[in-house]
Parts: sequence; structure tokens; C-alpha cells
Amino acid sequence: MGRTQRLLFLKYGLPYQAYPYIGLARRSRFRRHQHFKTIRLRYMITGSPSALEELQSLRDFGRVISRTDDPSFLLHWSDDGQVYGFSFIQNPQNRLTDAYLELFNKACTTRRGYLVKDGRWDWGAIYQYKKQADTLTEMLAGGLHTACGQLPRASKLLGLEYMNGLSTGRGIYVWNRFLIYIIRHYKAKRLTNREFNIACFLPVQLGHSIYKSLVYIRPFLDML
Repeated sequence: MGRTQRLLFLKYGLPYQAYPYIGLARRSRFRRHQHFKTIRLRYMITGSPSALEELQSLRDFGRVISRTDDPSFLLHWSDDGQVYGFSFIQNPQNRLTDAYLELFNKACTTRRGYLVKDGRWDWGAIYQYKKQADTLTEMLAGGLHTACGQLPRASKLLGLEYMNGLSTGRGIYVWNRFLIYIIRHYKAKRLTNREFNIACFLPVQLGHSIYKSLVYIRPFLDML
């Protein structure tokens, strides 16, 4: 709005061509600055009886206030109305809260590649396991970026959360047996007070991989 306003004002002050319908002549080849100075003194000086000066004043005031205001966000309660860090994993109906213990049991009892040696943690094996988990996370991030329709910005994608925070909502959901992630855009909220959200549906195989990573691998790594 502000940029368009300035362009229209410049068009009015120094028109490249004539507009006979509104009585605006083409700009002169000489002393253009004097003509523009006359218009500036009439419309742009503080205190002039012009809407342009008022719009510029409101714009500048808004910029100053925006630096002092807290960031805007919407508060969403969890499904149970009490838990902040809530996700589909914590939903008791899904019975997934302790599912990572199955992976823990296999990691400690399997004969090949186990993480326990002589009754103690094998920190070398644990380090390699975490390294493989980081590689898996990078591969899943690449899948989220390329396999779900319109490419999101990397900053939006890397900021996704799988459970609610104290003042943020999670971005990964399960809907109708599909895993989806939601990108939230807040620029329009300053004008409309409404969020603009984009829901991206994951392909089945990618959804299964992320599901297993969130349900089994991530909680197991947090325990380690």
C-alpha cells in the first residue's frame, strides 16, 4: 500500500505523459525539481491539509509501535485442556506413550549391533546410533521438502514441532490415518487477525518413516 501510494504520487508530480482526462500535463524537460518542490510543499510538509501527510505519519507511528509490541501468536489448548506438550503420541487412546520401550528392549538384547556390552552402555555404539539417527532426520527433512506438493521455505520447515509448546502449536498431525504437517503464515494476521495455514499430506511410505521416527526413535534418543 505504501509503495503504491508513493508511486502514484511520483506519477502525479512528474508525469511521463499527459493525462488530459484529469487535466494533468506532461512534465517539462526543464526545471523539473521546481515543479516537484511546489507539489512537495503543498502535500508532504508536516501540517499541510493533505491525506498523504496523515498516512505517512500513521505508517511511521506503526513502525515505532511494532518494535515495542510482543510477537503475535494465538493460544491453542491441547485436546485434554491441560497438557502443554501434547501430540498424537501422548494421546492415551493411541497407546503410544511407552512404545519406544520396545525399541529399547531390542537395542539391549539383540545379538548384533546392540548398545549394551557386559551389562553397561557401549558409548561407541550409542554414538554411531545417534549419528545414523541424524542422517535419517536429514533424509526425512528432504522428503518433507520435496515430496509434499508446494515447496515450503526451509525456515518454516525446520521450525516444525511435533508437540505443542508453551506458546506454539505443533505442526505435525495425524488425520484420517494420514500424517500431515501444517505451515502457518503470520503476515496476513496483522491485517486480518487470522492465520493462513497450508496443510501438506505426506506420501504413505514417507509418513510411515516419520511416524516410526517420532514414536520410537526420538523418545529412545531422548532417554539415551
